[in-house]
Amino acid sequence: VGIALGRDLVEKGPREKRGSPPTALVLTPTRELAMQVQRELAWLLAKIPDASVEVVTGGTAVFGERKALERGPRVVVGT
Repeated sequence: VGIALGRDLVEKGPREKRGSPPTALVLTPTRELAMQVQRELAWLLAKIPDASVEVVTGGTAVFGERKALERGPRVVVGT
């Protein structure tokens, strides 16, 4: 999934404005897996411009997740 996602992000290029909605939503069954997937995707996509990855899982501090989404990630990983 990560390699195909990276190819898609490269083909589309950087977004025109930072506040645009995410390009991809990756769903996982557990919080732990979501965090692992976020770390791996962040590593895999690190050299692609405008390819930030954030995780939103619920059951944690809403403030932190809201801040993560306000940063305008290109990819969101969640449960």
